[in-house]
Amino acid sequence: MQIKDYVEFQTRRGVHPLDRQFACSEPKSAPSILLQNLFKDEASVYIVLDASKFVQGREVLEQTNGEYRCLFAGETAEDLEDLSPYLVRVASDDPLLRLLTTYDPALSPDWTTKHAQHREAAIFIRSFAGFEALWAHLRHFLRVRDAKGQWYFFRFWEPRFNKALARSGVSYGSLSYRLFSKDKLDALISYIEDEVVVATAQAISDSTPIRITESDFQVLRIMRASYFLERIKQSFRDDDEIWSEEYLDDNIEKIYCVALERGYRIEAANYLFMRASYRLAQFGLTIDHYENLVDPERIQSPLIRAKAIWANVEKDFLHA
Repeated sequence: MQIKDYVEFQTRRGVHPLDRQFACSEPKSAPSILLQNLFKDEASVYIVLDASKFVQGREVLEQTNGEYRCLFAGETAEDLEDLSPYLVRVASDDPLLRLLTTYDPALSPDWTTKHAQHREAAIFIRSFAGFEALWAHLRHFLRVRDAKGQWYFFRFWEPRFNKALARSGVSYGSLSYRLFSKDKLDALISYIEDEVVVATAQAISDSTPIRITESDFQVLRIMRASYFLERIKQSFRDDDEIWSEEYLDDNIEKIYCVALERGYRIEAANYLFMRASYRLAQFGLTIDHYENLVDPERIQSPLIRAKAIWANVEKDFLHA
């Protein structure tokens, strides 16, 4: 049984963040599509905000007019106040909501008192539960065990969690299934780059134990791959290697999967394989020739082989 039977996923692309709205007499607090999905059916709207994504840490919460509370408790909340997730209740005109959906490329990315959409710092919740009830519900998922009793941190407040969930589907009884308890969480909404993902609970109410499952680990693997691919793209940009953003966006995941299939599972090896593949694609070439050239019998470790492949590609196309 898949969570898709109980949660409806809708994805909207092309949702541009707010600019700084100079000279606007009535500035927006968020893009229209986000507001439409958040403030509906007389539900309350909450944000789970990651203070670690802000240069100023928890001081960013001074921008909200709403109630807020750290999801950690006791000494942990005190010791990690600038690194913790916070539950915040917001109104439709809350300044914090505007900050989280604003991005100005002319500003330093670290100027997080002015814009923060690029920081992927929060996930949005629509709920009919009161503040205390939702806070208590979410705390169940901060630190969880698997069937063998091993403890794990479960960062459900990462926006990429929702995106990964929409892609993977989650089995009955998983953490993600339990998170979408209908009486606590009506919708989970993420906003990354130009994409809004709305996950709306249909009718989930269950008393299965709160345990992390293989389905949850699959979601986390998708999240990790997403972050890794974003770092790869940024590395290419920093090294001025982008010859086609469109090709990169359309093919980076395919190249990543080919690298995994061929055994390049260590991130350093995967990165070099992808870098070489991307460089060769500029000239309509594939990486097969270089793999056979440096290690025809496939006796080297993937990392040694990847280093040799990149060295040869770099030598052949250094001034291309």
